[in-house]
Amino acid sequence: IDLSLFGDVDGVEVEIQNDPYRDRSLEIRTGKTPRSNGLRDHDLLDRTTNELIGSGNNRNVFIFNCYYESGRYVIGQAHDSAMQELKDHGSGLNDSIHTMYLAFDHKTWPWFKHEFTTCPGVPASDRNFLEYYANAVAEMDAKTITFGGLLIGSYGHEEHLQQFSRQFNFLPEKAFDTIASNSDAVVVRFLNSESDKYVYC
Repeated sequence: IDLSLFGDVDGVEVEIQNDPYRDRSLEIRTGKTPRSNGLRDHDLLDRTTNELIGSGNNRNVFIFNCYYESGRYVIGQAHDSAMQELKDHGSGLNDSIHTMYLAFDHKTWPWFKHEFTTCPGVPASDRNFLEYYANAVAEMDAKTITFGGLLIGSYGHEEHLQQFSRQFNFLPEKAFDTIASNSDAVVVRFLNSESDKYVYC
């Protein structure tokens, strides 16, 4: 899909999903380190995609609060009578069908061997929680920002979100002009509407 074709189509929303919590979490026995596990930093550094989304009027950001699964994947070739029956009746299935499940058999895990655990990643503390909200505005001048996913609540950051939302919802739902700057850390935008002038940093 060429997102540039849909950026200004009435009735169409172009929404990019950012996943701030998933890959910043470490798992047992994976050998991952904070350096190799910072994959979601791509959300903040992918200028090509951000500029593509931000160039249209239908620019939206969904901040996905997700969990990560801890355990190890066990993959093997399927040996199942139901699979064989499907093949016998001409389903087109072949011998490359495999099964996969997560096994969590760490010595401190007290339940069944094939249970696995899902838990949230660790969100940033204090006002740093708003990193992804600020990024949505700075990179894409987002028209809407939504938040949700697999976990309930906002980890005790309701006050920060309320403060941000009051300021964000005050801005008109129009594209702002970016003021040229030599700073990578600060974005300044300006809007001259019919009755008011708006500046945000």
